[in-house]
Amino acid sequence: MLNHSGDLSVRFPLSLLKYMKSKRYEIGQIGLEYELDALSILEDEYTKNFQVEDFKKAQKIVRYQFTLSDFADKKQKPYTQGNGTFLRYHKGTSDEMIYHWVKLRYALAYDTADLKKIVNQQMITVPCRIHPLLAAQRPRMNMIRFMDYLGMHAIFLRNDHLLLHASYIIYKDQAILFTAPSQTGKSTQAELWKYYEGASIINGDRALIAKEEGSGWYAYGYPECGSSGITQNVSAPIRAIVVLEQAAQNQIEDMKAGQQLQALVSATKLWTWSMDQIDQAIETAGRVIQDLPVIKLKCRPDKDAVEILRAYLY
Repeated sequence: MLNHSGDLSVRFPLSLLKYMKSKRYEIGQIGLEYELDALSILEDEYTKNFQVEDFKKAQKIVRYQFTLSDFADKKQKPYTQGNGTFLRYHKGTSDEMIYHWVKLRYALAYDTADLKKIVNQQMITVPCRIHPLLAAQRPRMNMIRFMDYLGMHAIFLRNDHLLLHASYIIYKDQAILFTAPSQTGKSTQAELWKYYEGASIINGDRALIAKEEGSGWYAYGYPECGSSGITQNVSAPIRAIVVLEQAAQNQIEDMKAGQQLQALVSATKLWTWSMDQIDQAIETAGRVIQDLPVIKLKCRPDKDAVEILRAYLY
């Protein structure tokens, strides 16, 4: 793995980095570059905090490159129907993800095999096909949504990051992550820590985690935050991952390794049809539970829940 110091042009030649009309972002340990000449993508209030002019800390760089295509295979029967947004076509040992744009059946496509190249390379280019009508209409889309359509989570998984459905706070310069199914109280517990302990809420709905060489596991800001509307581009060493469960009484409960693993993988964003991504999530989560406390907090939405967890962790 690369270290964070040194001249970027030594690690990544400037001739490979300087593209016209492109946007660059650093999220976690990954650099992302998008050539957006053919599309009208809006820079929303969240992604702009992660935008950079030059990559300085990125360990790996992924460049998305777009070309026009008439989608001659448009009559091919879909291999798997997704959630109505994507089609997945089976192509030998890989899949092609095709995004549907409103009434335009085929609009944007890329091969998932290209995402896997990040494992063995410091920089990869992911070719993407754009239907000419999509380019001509120049539909407006927020940048975070666009990133999501292009499988950004798969890039993170391939580089040993986990993108968790979790609220992320910083207390005493350390990250505490609250994870649980939706409507279980992640944001509520984060708000309680802010109110009673002065903690900072970094993200109300997402936490990206990865291990930094020589430093341990870190939580990173992420430019998506669900309905919370809270996201900051801040990283911190992780103190604990707390799995929440609503209960009549507040109490800490130790979790067996299998329970910890299940909780982390269940909270990780991945394509559920991809055994490759599931295996990668299990492998990375296995390393997490070896290094970090992953505990269950049975709780009510009150001050006592905060005090019990604080006493346990500190």
